[in-house]
Amino acid sequence: MLEAKAFTGEINLEYFDESGFNLNPNLPYAWNPIGETLSIPSKMSKSLNVLGFFNKNKSTLFASTTYDKVDTEVVIGHFNLFVDEISKPTVAVVDNASIHTSKKFQEMIPKLEKKD
Repeated sequence: MLEAKAFTGEINLEYFDESGFNLNPNLPYAWNPIGETLSIPSKMSKSLNVLGFFNKNKSTLFASTTYDKVDTEVVIGHFNLFVDEISKPTVAVVDNASIHTSKKFQEMIPKLEKKD
């Protein structure tokens, strides 16, 4: 139903998530010849966190980055930046991450709904 409304242009349908990137290698498993050890040089780095709204119908991405820890406050801040950019009714799809289901995040939803 939401995708049909987005396809006709009645609403914007945005998918929101966040992810972190760093230079710390993560190799949980791999295939290698018997007797050969696999290794990846390690370099410690801070995580670059990216938060974004993706609209697959328009192929657009509204994103921001931070080196700070991503918590509910950071997510709410990104939502507030995004709502200033929208021009028609918009639905944001989020997953069940704890920062999306926290009391503080849930309290923000009615405020956003007033902005359409």
